Amino acid sequence: MAEKRDTKARRLFELFDGVGKLAAELGVSKSVVSRWDSEGKRGNHGSVPTHYNLRVMEAAKRVGLDLYAVSACLDERICPCCKRPLDAGMTFNRRYLLDVLAGLREGGVV
Repeated sequence: MAEKRDTKARRLFELFDGVGKLAAELGVSKSVVSRWDSEGKRGNHGSVPTHYNLRVMEAAKRVGLDLYAVSACLDERICPCCKRPLDAGMTFNRRYLLDVLAGLREGGVV
């Protein structure tokens, strides 16, 4: 049981580390990323331009982050950016990080 818990904790740590590396790769800070959610500034869901999707995907690949691994936090109900528990009303899925970055792009941050 403890081994399973350690593996899960290690996976979450690697994910948080990957989010930080991706933020650095794109020239933003993790605090900016986590502030985006607390302020409720969402990007246009499902309408992120293809070239921007590719830029984010390429940056993620360079830092070794699998964007779809973000969905692994769904059961944990933990924000990958600030590590706080998610509120019941917050949505969280595999497009979470892309939506965060879309919001930052819309605001001229990236």
